[in-house]
Amino acid sequence: MIVVNIFAEIEPIVISEKLGITLSNLSYDWQEELIETMEEEIHHREYDIKKYTDLTNVKAYNAKNIVEHKNFSGILGQRSGNYLEEIANRLICISVEDFENSMLQNKNPYIDSPTCEIEFAEKWINLYEFFLRNGGNKRNWIPLTSMYSSGNSLFEQTNVFRTLYSEMNIDINMDPISFNRRKIDCLIDFGRRIDLFIEKEEYFYMLDYILTAIADDSNYNEYSH
Repeated sequence: MIVVNIFAEIEPIVISEKLGITLSNLSYDWQEELIETMEEEIHHREYDIKKYTDLTNVKAYNAKNIVEHKNFSGILGQRSGNYLEEIANRLICISVEDFENSMLQNKNPYIDSPTCEIEFAEKWINLYEFFLRNGGNKRNWIPLTSMYSSGNSLFEQTNVFRTLYSEMNIDINMDPISFNRRKIDCLIDFGRRIDLFIEKEEYFYMLDYILTAIADDSNYNEYSH
């Protein structure tokens, strides 16, 4: 499961029937996990500010500023009385929810993301971003990024607040609800195209090879600097 930078309250949406991939809000347990992650990020940010006094341009994370920002208008509010809970309630995740009926069983009949491999949902979003970077984005898909991965949940590998603050710096030029709906529509379109591609079993293995190659390349580029 990965959390991406889409913010809304939705019913679960199947974005790839053949791969069993679903877009949904977080379950209660995962909301609690993300709240703890955000609390850790806040703590570490405050620690760094106190320790490294030369970080004059670095400010503490402020969940209240995020909830009240115009780019989240109509999405985030003060309904729960807790800013972190409010953010967690509107986070969107990508996960394999119908593994039993998916083509992923062709590769491994027991699990969609073996511990020795990158989370499948993370491979999925890596492929989406690869198409945006290398295909000229002819379909006008909106760039998306992973804020959190259940396969890489250590604090050093999460970027929830960094992504939230990046969202605040975007000039979206439209209603925030519509903007996030467009993100969802982009993933639906992407999933539909992938399903059309893997009509034959041999094409599924081709897709799996591509997903793994892109994911491995992404990891190399991330950790080789």
